[in-house]
Amino acid sequence: MIIVQSKLEKITSQITAWLKFAIVSPVLFLIGSISLYTIFHTEIPIVFYFSWALFISVSMGWWFWLIKTIIDMIEIFNEILKIVKEIKNEVNEVYVELHNTDIGRKT
Repeated sequence: MIIVQSKLEKITSQITAWLKFAIVSPVLFLIGSISLYTIFHTEIPIVFYFSWALFISVSMGWWFWLIKTIIDMIEIFNEILKIVKEIKNEVNEVYVELHNTDIGRKT
């Protein structure tokens, strides 16, 4: 159960980081694009291609992170399923023991 909790905390912190990035990156992108155009006198097509390159890089990073997170979630669900099966087996054992004792029998 500790493994599940640590993985969930890791995923939660990663999601928080992506949310912060999603809030900050558009502002930084606009500042960078405006700076490239006004201060460095970069042509619009070059700013556009730079923007696409940045977008593709972030998208690829996000995609690989998403795939890894899905794999982690599958591992978490499998671990939880294993724990639930153990609990079910223990409950069945207690149920059988209870019915095999004098307390469980109806008189």
